[in-house]
Amino acid sequence: MRNCAYLLLVLALASLPGCSWSKVKRNYDKTADFVFDIGPTAAPLNAEDETPIIDLNYEAADELASDLGNDIDKQSPIRVHPFVNVSRQADPSPFGRVVAEQVASRLAQRDLNVVMAEAQTRKAAPAPPLPADANATEPGGLALLTKSAYPTTEADMTGSYLIGADVIYLSAQVADSVTGEVFSGWQWTLPVNQNTMTLLPQLRNQQGGLTPTVQRQF
Repeated sequence: MRNCAYLLLVLALASLPGCSWSKVKRNYDKTADFVFDIGPTAAPLNAEDETPIIDLNYEAADELASDLGNDIDKQSPIRVHPFVNVSRQADPSPFGRVVAEQVASRLAQRDLNVVMAEAQTRKAAPAPPLPADANATEPGGLALLTKSAYPTTEADMTGSYLIGADVIYLSAQVADSVTGEVFSGWQWTLPVNQNTMTLLPQLRNQQGGLTPTVQRQF
């Protein structure tokens, strides 16, 4: 039955005006694939989002900085900690560190006093010199310091991420180091693509690709 259908197809092509046998041979395979639906049936599952993750992380940092407003003095140190995997605290992948460093870089560009937490010295920092206008004294003899004399607040920026099927969910917040009061927070997503799979090796087994479909037979 199927061979007969092939023969009829060839004869039909050959009977077309101006159609030579050589043209029939050249076009037969493609035409047969189309008519009988026997061609390759694999197709990409999803188009990969190739947006650079640094752009998305910079946008998140901009939101954090804008939300901070005047809640802390720009001279107040913000200790930035690597982001942690919500479902696996001991995740050794470099993803959490890279995201934290990119967000920190953008915050520094916004003139905030950013310090990577692991780079901080454990020794107590020496007291900064008194400002020139700090020679006024109260009746008790205590110097009257302006607000800018010493940092009024120390803050920590912490973040977390959760790996989804198609995106990675991220959350970051800047909070008072002592009281835990949250000054700013933001949530965003990064696409699962070749770049994020490089930073998260566990994603390689979940990589999207060609999805075969069932070949239909007559």
